[in-house]
Amino acid sequence: GSEASALICLTLNSKGSAHGHELEKLCSSITQDVNEHYRDISNAYFEKLISKALIIGHGNLIGVVKDCEEKIASLKSRHNDGIYLSKPIDMYELLCSSEEEKTREACTSNRLYSSLLESMLNHDGMTVLTTSGKVLGYHVFVKPQGNEEDGLIGGARTRAFEIMKRSECFECCFYKSQDGNEKIWSISDAQ
Repeated sequence: GSEASALICLTLNSKGSAHGHELEKLCSSITQDVNEHYRDISNAYFEKLISKALIIGHGNLIGVVKDCEEKIASLKSRHNDGIYLSKPIDMYELLCSSEEEKTREACTSNRLYSSLLESMLNHDGMTVLTTSGKVLGYHVFVKPQGNEEDGLIGGARTRAFEIMKRSECFECCFYKSQDGNEKIWSISDAQ
């Protein structure tokens, strides 16, 4: 209802009380390098958009990379099996334009690109965003290098999440299984 919600998780593992924490942490990572003036609005925007995608999706992998040329080049070299956009979609800029201009064109553009991102989030493989709210790619498949897969158990998405963590390309990694289980890892947790 409008006042309460119920969490239904089809897993034998205990979910605990951290529901929502994962999404907040992910969105904070996506907006860590945006202008402080719009950070709260950006966080709320990404939380709403990603939350909607998680509800309708059959499982998701999201990687957040530092928005600098060196880190992005390393990511694309390391995880090269997927679709990287020739020009990243700057979701933060679209949101700012919509908020500042308040024109039909800016709002429509923001809405259309939001729908596109929602679709990307629900493709197989990983969706890659930057710490400044840009979409770099989607449908990116994570493959192990060397012994990264040693000791990993679970389904394909679970193993991919663990490999993402070990690849040293990401600031933050998010995983949601089809049964509702969510995991998040950030570089700050590892330090």
